[in-house]
Amino acid sequence: MIEIPDQAPSSSATGLTLIRIAGPDRTEFLQGQLTQDVRLCTPDQPMLAGWPNAKGRLQCLAWLLNWQDTAWLLLPGTLAAAVTKRLSLYVLRSNVSVEVAPADVSFARPNSEVISNISDSGHCFYNDKFYSFQPISGDSRWLQIRLAESTDPDPEATTPWRLANINAGLPTVYPETAERFVPQMVNLDLLDGISFTKGCYIGQEIVARTQNLGRIKRRMYRWTAAYPTAPGAPIYAAGRSAGEVVDAVNQDGSTPLLAVARIESLGHSLSLDPAGAQPLRRERLPYPVPETLDV
Repeated sequence: MIEIPDQAPSSSATGLTLIRIAGPDRTEFLQGQLTQDVRLCTPDQPMLAGWPNAKGRLQCLAWLLNWQDTAWLLLPGTLAAAVTKRLSLYVLRSNVSVEVAPADVSFARPNSEVISNISDSGHCFYNDKFYSFQPISGDSRWLQIRLAESTDPDPEATTPWRLANINAGLPTVYPETAERFVPQMVNLDLLDGISFTKGCYIGQEIVARTQNLGRIKRRMYRWTAAYPTAPGAPIYAAGRSAGEVVDAVNQDGSTPLLAVARIESLGHSLSLDPAGAQPLRRERLPYPVPETLDV
């Protein structure tokens, strides 16, 4: 049984934003857009999902939530407006509304006021006022969502959330990397973020072909550098481009990061610069990732 403290600890901002997808056709609508089987998303089971474009490249990655008889996408605030605008173009005749929902998203463990709504899995709490879940299994961080009349996410306040994702090997798509990665490149298939049985959705043919033909030549791995970098920055092997940064947190003298790299380049020393003067040190991920080309 999970012990729930009487008072939640102080929270910190995450820079995340909610998109509200409401209306009777919301499940069918999202089923034709996201990599996940949206029908399996329940209030007790949030899901990591990708939204590819027609070429199978990820326009965003988001946590899909089913709460208050509404679907929600939780994603970086820097991408929310663009995703909302583009997603709205696909509504057509569906009885669905798509809009950014003002909300406070913070790190906060749920307290006793929500104990009546504990899920069977023990990692999700909710009531009419807020929704809390543990996105990283075994991690002490909980994300808490409270709807608000207005909000102004601070992109500079995202460090704890980004660092937790990097350590867990959970990718994030930012404006700098939108439409750059096929889902398998950022290990979404290894993170149970893709349903290969749900049927058609945008980009599904390319995502399925990539999986079925075993031609996944790039994967996401974890490194540490001694130099600052940012999402979308290139990485190099033997002086040639070998991939690009997915996410990075620049700290004093150390930059933990996730980057997509060509699998064939893993036998070389990788660096943030072509000359090899800013080397990357490989770190372990908490789940296995292939290091040889798929057969």
